[in-house]
Amino acid sequence: MTQTEPAPGEGTLSSPELRTLWHTVHSPLSSGRPVTRVRLGPLDEAQREALADLLGLDRLPDPRPFVALVRLEEAVTELSGRTVRETVTELVGPLDDRASDRRREAAERAALWAWLDGHATVRCGPSPRSLTGPRRAELPAWSVAHRNCPELCSQTH
Repeated sequence: MTQTEPAPGEGTLSSPELRTLWHTVHSPLSSGRPVTRVRLGPLDEAQREALADLLGLDRLPDPRPFVALVRLEEAVTELSGRTVRETVTELVGPLDDRASDRRREAAERAALWAWLDGHATVRCGPSPRSLTGPRRAELPAWSVAHRNCPELCSQTH
């Protein structure tokens, strides 16, 4: 079995002092939205030195610095030949797309509501939407339901 060689600069990128950086960058990259900068910190002295070395800064950054993703991308690519996304995925784990997940979940909810609104048996009772909102009097909901489908709803509520 052949062992793959680590990417150049892998030791630097996977140093314990940069772990906070990668975990912090993971969350916004998983948002599914464009990311231009991230706020780190608070960083201790060793973490600030590692970040300054990575970004090629001539002085230590603040304990809670903002890091432009473009600058981080340049530094990571120069050091390892990989992107920030590839590096974060390798060191922290797979990136999500929470915005896409929210859109998919909203579409699933809308489809469920459409199915409920169109179901004959469900239409005879109080509206499921009325049950999810603030409590409403049951009598008006039932009286409206009885007007909508009297042949299916012969019982009185």
